[in-house]
Amino acid sequence: MNEEMSLDEAVDWLAADRSCLPFCGAGASIPAPACAPGIAVPLGATTRLLAEVAGWPDFDHSPGMERVRGDLLPESCYGAIASVAGTADHLRLWSSYAWSDVPGEPGPLPNAGHHLLVHIAQRHALPVLTTNFDCFIEDAAERQGLRPIVALPDRRDRFPKIRTRDGEVAVWKLHGSASDIGTIRSQAADLARSSPRALRDQLRLGAKRVLIVGYSGRDFDIFPVLAELATTAECVWVDLNFPPEHRAFTMRNCRRVTASFEDLARRFWRAHPAGSDAARTALDAVLSRSDTHSEEIRLRYVGRVRDATVASLAPVLNSNPRRASLALATAVATVADFPVVNEILAAGESTTVRGLLLESFAASSTDRHRDAEQAARAAGRAAWRAGDVFGVGRAEIAVCYARVRRFVGTIRDPEISAPSPEPVRAVLASARLVADVLLLSPVFAVASALVARRAENRRHYDALDFCADYAEQLIRLGGMVAVILGRLPRGTGRASDTMWRLIGAAASSVGYIRGVLNTKKYRSRGQPVTEAEEAAIAASFIGDAVAGALLARDNAARHLKQMTEASDADREAVRAAAERDLHRGYLLATRADVPSLQLKILLMVRRHGLIEPPLADPAGVVGRLQGEADEHAAAQVRHLLLGP
Repeated sequence: MNEEMSLDEAVDWLAADRSCLPFCGAGASIPAPACAPGIAVPLGATTRLLAEVAGWPDFDHSPGMERVRGDLLPESCYGAIASVAGTADHLRLWSSYAWSDVPGEPGPLPNAGHHLLVHIAQRHALPVLTTNFDCFIEDAAERQGLRPIVALPDRRDRFPKIRTRDGEVAVWKLHGSASDIGTIRSQAADLARSSPRALRDQLRLGAKRVLIVGYSGRDFDIFPVLAELATTAECVWVDLNFPPEHRAFTMRNCRRVTASFEDLARRFWRAHPAGSDAARTALDAVLSRSDTHSEEIRLRYVGRVRDATVASLAPVLNSNPRRASLALATAVATVADFPVVNEILAAGESTTVRGLLLESFAASSTDRHRDAEQAARAAGRAAWRAGDVFGVGRAEIAVCYARVRRFVGTIRDPEISAPSPEPVRAVLASARLVADVLLLSPVFAVASALVARRAENRRHYDALDFCADYAEQLIRLGGMVAVILGRLPRGTGRASDTMWRLIGAAASSVGYIRGVLNTKKYRSRGQPVTEAEEAAIAASFIGDAVAGALLARDNAARHLKQMTEASDADREAVRAAAERDLHRGYLLATRADVPSLQLKILLMVRRHGLIEPPLADPAGVVGRLQGEADEHAAAQVRHLLLGP
């Protein structure tokens, strides 16, 4: 069940007696009179300050930067700064979100939505779950005459077991609180390291329904837990809009309410007035704020956050153009084309080990493998001179990666990958990959121990970067092993699944978030799934339409392989299943706007003589692929679908 729900239906749904677990993200705190700035304010202030110190001209209007601002996750940005600077002091900017109403001064107040979240939690004796740093939910509870019991993650991201009594309401601050900066979890590695096990165990509280508001689903630790919970509980997701790639579409039993949660809350309070005198007084204060008053609060709040961002970042950067340039390039590298990264690095003239390694990976990603190897070797020499053990290890991994890309290529769909022109060098590069994983394993053990201690110093972040590179090397080796296992007789599926499970555990333990996603993706490819299971598995490793498209394509590939072994009676049914999977994959790839994946699916359809997906437009998709990295696939599709 994944359908629309009207506001009136949502009000009735919230008023029902069945237990309901409320969950909210940052969007719940934006409406007046809370007036909290969205994440764009601190993120924009951060990137502008980095660009200004780095001497990057007109960053906001530079080519490609509009897409960067839209795609850059704050966790990746703040993690990049910590990695380069060796400290997370800049995260003190979030203390500005602890601002509460000051007597005699216009300040923010919890809005009607915050009060409704508290009401739902207290009524059903369940906690409010939130990824927000602000303290509006606790404030709303106090204004209703309740005592908030706040659960914060400890150093190992575990949550205490809490029980509430009458007159109390529990608030789980899943990513920490602005009132205690030491609990803040706003770096990518924090989200990857945090195990959802404790959260999942404590969510088994008998909730029959889940309410999700003000939340994008773009985090990497909480969304999979919610997606899993939604497989057994009825879920309602409230958001201003639901584009095709919205993650609500990957969840089963999820109904959508297209509206502001604040509008829904106000309608609820009109239909069901607050019971206690304190609650009525609190709501009257919310509803009596004028638009002019709220706009004044919003402007002050935005200014406060911007000032806090500058005040927290300036000491970390120490007006160091090279450091700012490298931090900006590292952040942009997570979402942008690598030529942009190289241009930023050139502006800062980065010659550090970290900068040279970033240049190496950027060159490899644009198929300049010889340049990548040279930059990696230069980084290795610089690391040796500095006595940087982790830098030496990272440089060796980068050299190996460049040679694997140069002589072996990338592991991709065998139908569109060309064989290596130099088989001897390909074997040597593969052997070096195996040797690196073995020889660097003791260094990884030491680095993992340093990462687990969470010390805020240079060694911690150097170890963290080495661990990420080593985990990526494990994934490359795992990809090669998976190809070999796939060519062996049946019965190797369990071995492949175990391998990816172990690699994923290593990536998770050191906070390498891309590795966590990739290993789950590879694991899912080895598991036959039904269409009903597909959305839940997709959500668990990426949580968007791309995941569903990849799974559908891989399911179709398995069906097509089974066709050669199926009996005449079963062959048509297997063929129809493959066709359905490819049609679904094409639809999801279209939703996610991934033309290269659309073309690969069309290529499979044409090569196996299947019916094309409805509304397929091969010529239009080929035209949109101009400039994409997978030119080899595009060339084949042009020939097959459009003619010579």
